This record gives sequence, C-alpha cells and structure tokens, in this order.
Amino acid sequence: MFSLYPVNQYESQALRLSDIAQSMEMTARNLAATHALDNNTWNGQVIIPPATHQTDQPYYWYAPYKLSVVPGIAPSPQEQVHVPTAIIMQKYLLSFVITGDPNKLWPDTEGKIYWPKYNQGNQPQGRAMIFNTTGLSIGPYDLSNERSVFWNKALWY
Repeated sequence: MFSLYPVNQYESQALRLSDIAQSMEMTARNLAATHALDNNTWNGQVIIPPATHQTDQPYYWYAPYKLSVVPGIAPSPQEQVHVPTAIIMQKYLLSFVITGDPNKLWPDTEGKIYWPKYNQGNQPQGRAMIFNTTGLSIGPYDLSNERSVFWNKALWY
C-alpha cells in the first residue's frame, strides 16, 4: 500500500496520511458506488479554491438573501461565493433531485453544457463535470486509478 504513496512525493507524513485517507474514504468509495450502479452515474469534480473539504457546500446552499442564523453556528459569508457558479451548480443539483437527470430540467439557452454519464461515449477513462469559478468543463475523471482499485479490493463497503 505505501508504494502507492511514495514518501518522496510529500512534504510531510501528515500530508501523506491525508492523501491516503482521502483516497480510501472518498475516491475509492466513489469508484465503488459508480461500479455498483453499472457506471450509470453523473460524476462531478468541484475545483473551487482553496479546494479543501466542504469548499463546495456554500455553493449548494447559496441564497441571495440572508438565512436566519442558528445560535452557535456561523454560516459561511455569502460574499465568498462566486454567484454564477453557485447558481449553475444548484440548477444541475435540483434537476437531478427532481427528474433523476442533471441535464433535463433547465434549457440549453442558459449557459448549460451537457453533463455526460461517467462512461458515456465509450471513453477510455470516465468523464466528469468539472465545476470551478472560471467556468464549467467536461474532463477525464480517472476513478479507477491504481489507488482506488487497491482500496476496492477490501470488503469495507
């Protein structure tokens, strides 16, 4: 296992451990879910700086008005959200929740690009919608990388 995470590729052991945990807990489980659903999934990758865990949450929950504050919980400041990206992400999410297809609910004339399923079009590698503040794109998404395949050999899911 450690050969998949060579020491010389990390500035510290903590960063190495973090990468191992992310591979096991997130990417490998995404591969397992995608395979369990016969690749009939729409995979996405959120690359919004600073690209830390839960950076995408203010985008999914963005509202143009102030939400009431729950005592003891400080909401993320709305001004940190790139509003056009948040609205587009919410449109895809709501379309998926309501219809089961992120492409179905809103018209092509509103800046939407078609979000293909993971292995649609017989690509050698899966495809994903890439969300960031500079625009949307469709790109390769290699869930079945060497690390994810390793973690999926275990019967932990």
